[in-house]
Amino acid sequence: MDVAACALGVGAIGHGDASTILGTAGIHQLSMDTPNINPKMVGMTVCHAPGNKWLRLLATNSATPNLDWFIKELGDNFRRQAEKEGISIFTLLDRVIDSVPIGSRGVMYQPYLLPNGERAPFIKPSAKASFTGISESNELADLLRAIYEGVAFAMYDCYQHMPVAVKTLSLTGGGTKSEIWCQIITDVMGIPITISKGTEFGARGAAMNLAVSLDIFKDYESAVSEMVSTLKIYETIEENHLKYQKLYQLYKKLAETSMEYWDMRARILEEVGR
Repeated sequence: MDVAACALGVGAIGHGDASTILGTAGIHQLSMDTPNINPKMVGMTVCHAPGNKWLRLLATNSATPNLDWFIKELGDNFRRQAEKEGISIFTLLDRVIDSVPIGSRGVMYQPYLLPNGERAPFIKPSAKASFTGISESNELADLLRAIYEGVAFAMYDCYQHMPVAVKTLSLTGGGTKSEIWCQIITDVMGIPITISKGTEFGARGAAMNLAVSLDIFKDYESAVSEMVSTLKIYETIEENHLKYQKLYQLYKKLAETSMEYWDMRARILEEVGR
């Protein structure tokens, strides 16, 4: 499976080794010694590359598209400023959200952006994205940071529902190009995050799998040792993590209390016509 190949490609093969793909979807997976299907009816438990390992997989429907939507619909001023300075808009956005304090000045974002709702850590086709807590004092920069934090909370929410504790965490995907996003994620998660050297980790994992099968490497541990190396490690800032722990309780409560509202919204829209 492609996501299992990605996990192998960053060396996540030990019990408790986690790997997240921060791309179109948020693919959150954890290597286990024995299969475990909890929580039931959500996510997947699939075979890993090593024959004695399994992956518990919880995948959110949308990760980086939340940022793409913001840029497309609300990012004209940021695009113009980036063009004026001759820099990437993502470089500019990193600078903008770095100036906004943790908690986005009271704004929280639920990243359930796709029309089919959410699939992890809960299944809710009626779930929808929303900003909460906007006041007259807020600016676009606050909404922007809230998106970065919302995606990080969704990731943390998935790992909170895993049946095994996370020991190590590797991060891949387009979102890793943002250093501030990586730091937000490690501060939310409360553990260091490793960025591996290279790209196309699924292709690397497939090559590693073949190399072990052909006895080029004696086992998967040897393949990881030879073919996987670290580009950067983001360390958790404990003060930030404690703040995010409190904010996560609000994020979780918002999701819980929105369930009934989402269903009501879907029913009423069906009645009045979309």
